[in-house]
Amino acid sequence: MKFVLAKVILSVCFGFCLVSTAVAADPWTKGDKIRQGVMLSLMTVDWLQTKEAMRQYPRYKEGNPILGEHPSQDSIDCYFLCTVVLKTLLAHFLPNGPTSDREYRQLWHGFNIFMSAYAVGGNYTVGVRILF
Repeated sequence: MKFVLAKVILSVCFGFCLVSTAVAADPWTKGDKIRQGVMLSLMTVDWLQTKEAMRQYPRYKEGNPILGEHPSQDSIDCYFLCTVVLKTLLAHFLPNGPTSDREYRQLWHGFNIFMSAYAVGGNYTVGVRILF
């Protein structure tokens, strides 16, 4: 579990390092940063729940068609590492605020928070728990 948490922390730090050196479409507001933190937190919980569920296969099956019904632990890690980095980069380059007429970053965060919360809630409902 400590190794998984280390990978999660490293992937989040890597994503922020990439973002911090690139010029954003618009500056990040306090709300953007809060939404990004919520999104990454929910994605991390989903990641850990998915790993735990696959340890208990065949009791649980993965519902994400990209991962398949029973992905390996490495496939799960690779998928979530890539999505954390890609979603962070996309959020960084989406316009949001006074220089754009639409708040795309806010919509992006809202969509991803909803989807991650839905996944976490669904996992919890069927009995997937994570212990620290």
